[in-house]
Amino acid sequence: MANTVIQIKRSTVTTAPTAGSLSAAEPAYSYLSEKLFIGSSDGSQVIEIGGRYYVNTAIQAFQAANAANIIAIAAFQAANSGSATGAAFDKANAANIIASQAFDKANAANVLAFNTGIGANAFASATIAGANSLFAATIAGANTAVGAGANAFASATIAGANSAVGAGANAFTSATIAGANSAVGAGANAFSAATIAGANTAVGAGANAFASATIAGANSAVGTGANNYSNATFVKLTAAGQTITGNLAVTGSLTVSGNAFSIDTQTLRVSDPLIYLAGNNYVADIVDIGFVANYVSANSQNLHTGLFRDATVKEYFVFDGYNQEPNPNHIDSSANGFSLAVLNATIRTSNLILGGANAITTINSVGTAANGFASATIAGANTAVGAGANAFASATIAGANSLFAATIAGANSAVGTAANNFASATIAGANSAVGAGANAFMIAVQNGSNTAVGAGANAFASATIAGANTAVGAGANAFASATIAGANTAVGTGANNFTIATLNGANTAARDATNLTSGTVPSARMSGSYTGITGVGTLTAGVWNATTISVPYGGTGVTTFANNGILFGNVTSGIRVTAAGTEGNVLQVNNQGTPLFGMLDGGTF
Repeated sequence: MANTVIQIKRSTVTTAPTAGSLSAAEPAYSYLSEKLFIGSSDGSQVIEIGGRYYVNTAIQAFQAANAANIIAIAAFQAANSGSATGAAFDKANAANIIASQAFDKANAANVLAFNTGIGANAFASATIAGANSLFAATIAGANTAVGAGANAFASATIAGANSAVGAGANAFTSATIAGANSAVGAGANAFSAATIAGANTAVGAGANAFASATIAGANSAVGTGANNYSNATFVKLTAAGQTITGNLAVTGSLTVSGNAFSIDTQTLRVSDPLIYLAGNNYVADIVDIGFVANYVSANSQNLHTGLFRDATVKEYFVFDGYNQEPNPNHIDSSANGFSLAVLNATIRTSNLILGGANAITTINSVGTAANGFASATIAGANTAVGAGANAFASATIAGANSLFAATIAGANSAVGTAANNFASATIAGANSAVGAGANAFMIAVQNGSNTAVGAGANAFASATIAGANTAVGAGANAFASATIAGANTAVGTGANNFTIATLNGANTAARDATNLTSGTVPSARMSGSYTGITGVGTLTAGVWNATTISVPYGGTGVTTFANNGILFGNVTSGIRVTAAGTEGNVLQVNNQGTPLFGMLDGGTF
């Protein structure tokens, strides 16, 4: 694919990546040490596999050997052409010694380069015994007496069904010994940082040193002699970082110290029937207490839910939709996204507070059943008048009353002329002065030919006012989310607030006040002075006549976007867009998390 550049991880200031910094088979190159590395199969180690450094070493060894060979040839020719005198022989012999020394140095350099990554050696079915030096060697196959003497296996890999691997006094520095081997390090050996895995027999059966070694697999007689397991992962559990791949059984008590304790398991079983939280919270009541769980929303967003006691208000909250991490041990109930969750439960209580009042007292007072107030007169400051499913036919209701889910029907006079609360009430019929005082019509429904509906300072939150009414909301009223429909007169002629309200029908003087905000305004009823509404009188069907719709109101916050760019969020500010990519580019993010197009880049270390 044209214009595509795939780069591996690299560095000009570090000689080698740190252990664990490369994923399995991930490559990296250091321009400083001129060496090439790759991540181990489990990603915990960094393996040196070659690079310019070893190429230069091989070239230097060849040049040295070639120069020595030239000197030897010249000496041979000189000796051969002259007489076999003592002087000629001495010169020839001296030249031979120089050539031999040069060969030894070149050979040693070649062995070093060959065994440290230039040559991958295989000792298949070989018998290797004696005092040998195996640097980064690979010994595979069914071998006998591999390193039976005093050998050094620096970074060597020994695999296969071998017999007596390192049976003498050997040094397995950083070596990897795997497979079904017999008598691995059965003598006085040193397994410094070595990895011993597989079904082995008599691993380190003598007086061995397992410094930082990893011993895994079905092994027999592991370290049965006087061994030193300093920092070895086989028995010592205080190393800086280690992994136990098998099962770990602790028969006594287990004490864990530190600031974090993480359990990654599919099943967590606790025998203790009472979980004790905040056990060290003895100084001050300043931390939130409870439990938090993570879940994924329908739009693939990670959110939190749970139950906690807020240390500030001293109350319990059941919540969900929380999009922040509860750190440090705090849940902000005022943050965006925090919402109270639905609790399905049978509640048994003697103190139930609803809307700031004790609902138990309200339920036990007047009108708790389904009552009929035909032609009745209810006056005064009453509580829970008709708290059930009631009918107030031809009734006169005055005073500071609270009508929950009440039904007021018929030709009534002065229905709720004082400061009343008509929560979920239905008021229908030809009534006079319905809610003429400072009343609250929460989710109330008012239908019929009424006079002076809400003529005072009333609150019509989510209320529905329909019918041929006169002076609907003629005073200082609040029609939040209210629906006003029908042939009404003087709808909201005072200083009213019609937030998100819907005004429909053949109404007169609808919204001609000065304190109006958003909502649906019939084009036939736009007269007077409007605050916060632009373009009034010049609206055209199907055309947005203002400038920019901001994000909180469903817009983008901008007027143009870059051609072929990708849109991404910007909290409540205008939506942002990337620059257009070119052929071969992929969509990535920079170190600040901002999306952008670019070539694949392995990064630095």
